[in-house]
Amino acid sequence: MAAVVTSDHSVLVVEDNPDLVIGLQDLLEHEGYQVSVAGTCAEALAQAHSRAFNAVLLDLGLPDGDGLDVLHTLQQLDPSLPVVIVTASTSTEKTIGQLSKGAFAYLIKPYNREELRAILRRAIGVKDLAARAEHAQYALTESENRFRSLVESASDAIVVADQQGYVVSWNQSAARLFGYEKAEIEGRPLTMLMPVRYREAHEMGLDRMRTGAPSKIIGRAVELFGLHKTKREFPIELSLAAWKTREGLFYSGIIRDISERKRVQAAIQESRDRLNLALRAGKLGTWDWSPRSGTVVWSDNAAQLFRLPPGTQPFETFLALIHPEDRREAARKLIEATVTGTEYMDEFRIVGPDGTMRWVACAGQSFRTDGEESVRMIGTLQCVTKQKEAELALRESQGLINQMTDIITDVFWMTDPNKNQILYISPGYETIWGRSCSSVRASPRSWVEAIHPEDRERVLHDSLTKQVSGDYNVEYRITRPDGTIRWIWDRAFPIRNAQGQVYRIAGLAEDITDRKREESTGRHEDEHVRLAMAAAGIGGWKWYVASGRMTWSSELERLFGIAPGSFAGTQAACLECIYPPDRAVVSKMFRRAVKPGSDIRFVHRLLSPDKTFRWLTWVGSAFADPPGSPVQVVGVVISSDRRPDV
Repeated sequence: MAAVVTSDHSVLVVEDNPDLVIGLQDLLEHEGYQVSVAGTCAEALAQAHSRAFNAVLLDLGLPDGDGLDVLHTLQQLDPSLPVVIVTASTSTEKTIGQLSKGAFAYLIKPYNREELRAILRRAIGVKDLAARAEHAQYALTESENRFRSLVESASDAIVVADQQGYVVSWNQSAARLFGYEKAEIEGRPLTMLMPVRYREAHEMGLDRMRTGAPSKIIGRAVELFGLHKTKREFPIELSLAAWKTREGLFYSGIIRDISERKRVQAAIQESRDRLNLALRAGKLGTWDWSPRSGTVVWSDNAAQLFRLPPGTQPFETFLALIHPEDRREAARKLIEATVTGTEYMDEFRIVGPDGTMRWVACAGQSFRTDGEESVRMIGTLQCVTKQKEAELALRESQGLINQMTDIITDVFWMTDPNKNQILYISPGYETIWGRSCSSVRASPRSWVEAIHPEDRERVLHDSLTKQVSGDYNVEYRITRPDGTIRWIWDRAFPIRNAQGQVYRIAGLAEDITDRKREESTGRHEDEHVRLAMAAAGIGGWKWYVASGRMTWSSELERLFGIAPGSFAGTQAACLECIYPPDRAVVSKMFRRAVKPGSDIRFVHRLLSPDKTFRWLTWVGSAFADPPGSPVQVVGVVISSDRRPDV
């Protein structure tokens, strides 16, 4: 086979005759070869040790030794390197002896140029074939090792079964999930992993597949229950696939324990139910505004107030409802709050489709992407036109809660221990990181640049110190090119060679942004309760009976005209804030409130700085410990312009 000569093909000429060297060098460089020259055995071996060549032209008669010794050493360095002997001897015996010792071919001095060209092309062609064969074998071995590493390092259970429903493959995650080691489960029926109620349907499904009928669940994720070795049932998510080989039909299943997901979903639903109850009791509405999309999501109560159907509405629809005299100022305050990230509070008039005008108290809070632009604003609104007394709203939800993804796209990766080379990265990297796989392969350290600045130093230190020992298990944030933040759960597993040395690091990165968002849901809802109380002008208080200590919310301090955080925290300090003629009545009501299960409700006057009176209504309940002794009294204070009926 003759090779196509390129500038990448290099030839080492080992010849001590300067005239022959010049002629060979001119000829070979004209042909497109890179030519290196050595005049002695020592020079030839030094160059062969320092770089690789595609072919060697070797003169046997060298001043410092026998060229056959050079031939022997070159074969030890690279058995596939073709060496062409250039000799003045025409002896058949010598020629055959040289070829039998590993020479690719020989040329008789003075050599024929065309013969030299032809021999070199054949030699380099043979060398290229050998290199490609070696690379193909290496790639095949690496691919098999990579696949085994990925399967074993996967966080999900991966199970393979034959057409009879017997387990033929089982990874470590499956062993942890179901409690069976490989020796206990391989060759056993899949029915060991499922509750009895599923087994008949499972067998019927196998029968349908063997007859060629389509499966009802292959190709989609389904939620079922798995059966642990201890006979304990637990919820799972199953993704099933099937393929045919010469040995028959096989099935693969990717199985995930979704116990935690189910717990979180139940907690969210319970939170929604409590919030809706509080909203109905407090006659409050909620809204969720996305500046990017320009839409507002209303709660049912808010839609009734604005005479709109519930759901998503354009932001312009909301602005059009505001009274023309109030519209510009209301829009300015709202936009200012989103730009500065400050708390939003405003009161303005709205005009309904029927022409009815109402006053609305609106409050909200902007949520931002780590100091960048506002991504959403969530808040409350309340009609205050006819309102006489606002009740405490326990919580309000986010309006839109993102559903947990059914299948989390994991990123499998493999690197060298020093992170200088990305040996493999799965396509999930492009989905989660928003960057191409080719970019991180070209610049292996570029993944560090995507890590959030606050997490970068910690993650880089752990990746270089803990991955080799198998202790790498970290959570961190990344910033995508579009500016969005994602949370990542990253784990790594060292791979050792036959000598026990770590020469590869395999890992698994999972997008846990949804989980982090769900964990923060409770914090947002607490903020909504605070906003609701502020919007309604309601202050909160607690009295710890045993210690006599009393706490006031910042809104209650505002009602009494004292600075936030300055309330002294005692019942005596509370009475000092009461209008003097009313203190005896208030003290009497507090003494009555310590009876377990009793309710407290009384009013007193508050003298404003402008010498006008406001009426404060105190409402609360006493709570007792198991023996029945009062522990604390919890309640709210509502301000009004005139004395309410008590």
